Amino acid sequence: MLGDRIQLQQVIINLLVNSVQAIVHSGQPIRRIDIQTSVNEDGSVGFSVFDNGPGIATGDLGRIFDSFFSTKDAGIGIGLAICQSIIRAHGGSILGANRPNGGAHFRFALPVPLTAGPDSGVVALAR
Repeated sequence: MLGDRIQLQQVIINLLVNSVQAIVHSGQPIRRIDIQTSVNEDGSVGFSVFDNGPGIATGDLGRIFDSFFSTKDAGIGIGLAICQSIIRAHGGSILGANRPNGGAHFRFALPVPLTAGPDSGVVALAR
């Protein structure tokens, strides 16, 4: 896949930090974060973070990517908005949802271009 390595690392780090913070405050005896990569049916590359934290309140699901919206007491609400901006700038999509058995699932997908020349200004990321 092609993309700005630093920006995409920032998205991954933000999603992981959010999951860590969620599971720390969940009170679960076993805390778990799973990371999954995939190649989707449309050829895009998917990246998922699953946790077993408390999940996202149903009323907040539609706002989690809004600027300055946070579910954390000390949060400023720009992390997921920035993630969404970065993923969209790369031609992708990002979603957040609750897992059926508890916890949250955040997923982004990025298109895989057919070709990119050496002067494209884009960094190729290893799969």
